[in-house]
Amino acid sequence: MINDFTDINKEIIIHIAKNIKRLNVITNHINKCKKIEEYLYNEFGIMLNVSNNKRKSLLKSEVIINIDFPEELINKYAIYNKAIILNINDRINIKSKRFNGINVNYYKIKAPDECKLKNFQDEIVYESLIYIKNNYSEIRNKITKDKISINKLIGNNGSIRENEIKQI
Repeated sequence: MINDFTDINKEIIIHIAKNIKRLNVITNHINKCKKIEEYLYNEFGIMLNVSNNKRKSLLKSEVIINIDFPEELINKYAIYNKAIILNINDRINIKSKRFNGINVNYYKIKAPDECKLKNFQDEIVYESLIYIKNNYSEIRNKITKDKISINKLIGNNGSIRENEIKQI
């Protein structure tokens, strides 16, 4: 789910599309997504599904990555009841009574010692370090070089256990 097509967001879509079988992009700006759709098809032979249908577009999606959709818009969509939703920018609360999946709103990382500051969360410090990078490949290279790993996923009710994810 993407609302604003910044250069980094476009690169994220291209990276995800190269690594999975099928990618559905949900957006209110379908025309802005046409260039990415054509690029992926012409360069890599990857079909991109672009939609904004509130009733059908997310009903079969098991993993949903919400890059920048606001809570009001997400709650207008019919969502697969056992989906895993990863919210990138904002904390989102799914209001559907049928939703029985996992809603990831935050994370905890294992950061290198040189990236730690007393009285600050490691995630915030590290995000501020990579925020100054201009493009997605620089950010990915820094994360890989620093060997950043996610220790915990945090949902609406606290830490998400591994067996919860396996159940879904």
